[in-house]
Amino acid sequence: MRLPLAALAMAVLECGRGEDGGSTSIGPPAHALSVQISGDGTVTSAPAGIDCGKTCAATFTGPVTLTATPAAASTFSGWDGACSGTGGCAVAMSGDTSVRAMFRGGPPPPVQSFMLKITVQGSGSVTSSPAGIDCGSNCSSRFSAGTRVALTATAAAGSRFVEWSGGCSGAQDCSVTPRSDTEVNATFQPEPPPPADACDGLMPTRLPQPVVATMPNSDCWGGTSDDGTGNFALSYQIGPDPMYPVWQFFTIKDGAVVRIGETVVGGDETGTVVWSQPSGFTVYQVFGGSGASNLTFYTHEGQRTSSSPLTTAFMGGGYASAAAGLDPSGGIAATRNYRSGNDTVSEFARFSKTGAVETE
Repeated sequence: MRLPLAALAMAVLECGRGEDGGSTSIGPPAHALSVQISGDGTVTSAPAGIDCGKTCAATFTGPVTLTATPAAASTFSGWDGACSGTGGCAVAMSGDTSVRAMFRGGPPPPVQSFMLKITVQGSGSVTSSPAGIDCGSNCSSRFSAGTRVALTATAAAGSRFVEWSGGCSGAQDCSVTPRSDTEVNATFQPEPPPPADACDGLMPTRLPQPVVATMPNSDCWGGTSDDGTGNFALSYQIGPDPMYPVWQFFTIKDGAVVRIGETVVGGDETGTVVWSQPSGFTVYQVFGGSGASNLTFYTHEGQRTSSSPLTTAFMGGGYASAAAGLDPSGGIAATRNYRSGNDTVSEFARFSKTGAVETE
């Protein structure tokens, strides 16, 4: 059935009314749009609503255009999700939608570093591994956070390393891992003098120039050591027939050898031994084949003070024998053996520094 135009207009108007007689307006629906970012950059939308990374989700009732902006030193590498490629991103918003913007590169995060300072007290040096510290030329250096720095202390000649303090302690190895500016102290001290020795000063630091003693004959026989005051007894052979030794006493004065004291004369069949002692000199002589023997004592200046016979010829009607030895502290120890009837007698005597008999 056809209605007149006026009736059709009335029908449309009637359809626009509600049951309560008011009017109803029906618009397009709103949908959610969410953006994810990978890398270093931002995404904004038109119309406004998305500003990622501050606001990465919003609702829209119509199409949305997204724009990707890379950060400094980064590049935009493309869209994923509702968009693709590297150009613009237009989203129709026919439903809830998600988009991912991918960026690549970007500046590396700043590397944190700390100052390590070394203070050296005394005579020595400190080096580091890894390199950087070389005290005394360079006593501070920066090291990256978390770097383990091993320090080595080396004492100078005549010094010794004592201890670490500050960032390290004790006298063992020092390793520092700076997590803030750090200071380490290294202490050195002079080496202590060596302990005193009972023999210190007994040996000269250097020997004097040698001096020469001229003997009356060039056939030198022998000599003694220093008697403790700088005097000597030297001997030479006299002859030509018979040959026998002669001993003379000498001292050193003003760098020259000077003759002092008496002369000790041996014999061609006499054994003669001359010893130097703290008390002076002692002469031990055994005469010929008879076995007679004698001790004679002299001062430091070579002057005779006393004489002590040890054995005489044919003691007890037989040959006697004797032996004498030097006591390092001074004096002489002697023994003698001889016949007394059918017995053999052995006797011991000790003579003091002056030649007196102490024991018999």
